Amino acid sequence: MNYEELLASRNGATMMKDSMPFGFLYKKKVENTYTNVLDLRQELSDSLRFCEMLKAEAQTTATINERHQLHFQVNNDSSGLCSVIVEKGNCQTFQKLLEEKPAIVANKGFVDGVMKELVETVTTLNDKGIYHLCFAPSNILVRKGNDTPLLLFHGSSYLLLNDQEMLYGDAADYVAPEVLEEGTADARSEVYSLGLFLKFLYSDSDVPYEYKAVIKKATQTDPAKRYASPADMLKAMKSRRSMRSTLVTGIVAAVIALLGFALFTELLPDQEAVDFVEAAPKEDFGEEMYPEEYDPSMEFDALQPDSAATRVDEKEMKVYEAKAEQIFRKRYAAEAERVLSKIYDKEHMNGTEKKFLSESSAVMEELTRLQMQLGEEAGLNDTKSQRIASEIIERISNQKKAQLEQQQKASQE
Repeated sequence: MNYEELLASRNGATMMKDSMPFGFLYKKKVENTYTNVLDLRQELSDSLRFCEMLKAEAQTTATINERHQLHFQVNNDSSGLCSVIVEKGNCQTFQKLLEEKPAIVANKGFVDGVMKELVETVTTLNDKGIYHLCFAPSNILVRKGNDTPLLLFHGSSYLLLNDQEMLYGDAADYVAPEVLEEGTADARSEVYSLGLFLKFLYSDSDVPYEYKAVIKKATQTDPAKRYASPADMLKAMKSRRSMRSTLVTGIVAAVIALLGFALFTELLPDQEAVDFVEAAPKEDFGEEMYPEEYDPSMEFDALQPDSAATRVDEKEMKVYEAKAEQIFRKRYAAEAERVLSKIYDKEHMNGTEKKFLSESSAVMEELTRLQMQLGEEAGLNDTKSQRIASEIIERISNQKKAQLEQQQKASQE
């Protein structure tokens, strides 16, 4: 009986397996209870040196009281195969989680939350001289129904093995070059693997612009060109995300200002060119034409308007215009609040710049259409309605910008 047949026979009652760099994780039924078992790959199980290192790591991790650290025990069964018993819990690999729920990456705060928890955990481990080294999605576990990352084995426990590529198998691409080639590791090696993991999270979509530079620096072949530590990498992510939010908000304000200026200039009356006409020669009709005491206004007494009636008409007109302006302000403010809410949120701010600008243009067109429609219904001329609309848009935009900045600060804290 070969190795595969032996595994198949002893796992007849097992559930579906999860492939990990060191072997296959599954639940095995023992006396009416299910136990988490990891069957090591044959080349690892056959290595006495590896098994000794595995037992040493089990003792080390048993002393780590950290919620992201899984504990395990090493067993040798009657057949001589070395297996691992993992602590209780319904676990699966991160890779399987994303295969089942690929849309989870688009959830607000998912990527940032996962990276934050990984970096905090890794920083704690690094302070103890422990380096995980391989952040392949198949080497990170989560409990079902939860996206909190969990770590099991750490690469620094096996640096003395001669063949590091054999150790990680298909996940070796996620390990820093200096680890595979020289068997040396430090915090910069963690940065390399974390950068590749961040890139993997966006394998089904475009990497956000602010993270492209972070990934590029984190995955440099030369360790000296990477971030000094995972904490520095996380700090750069937060900084670039905050910078992008500020930039996008500024772009929106600029678009609104430019649109308002363009609309204002478009509403100005056209100045038609007038050809120069030479004045007619002045004729002298003599002094008798107009006597010295002649008053031209006396000729038109019948045409002079009644001043009292004029004042009454002007007063009524001002009351009417004030009422019309009040109605327009109230209606347009409500519509502007609704329309601007389409782009002033985290979901649209975290999208690509091209998509955001496209949506911003559509929003500006809708606001312009509403300004003209509501202004006409209120009886305001275009110039006045445009001026009021610009004030309302600027006020609401500033309010939403302030709200987003407060939310950003709160999330960073």
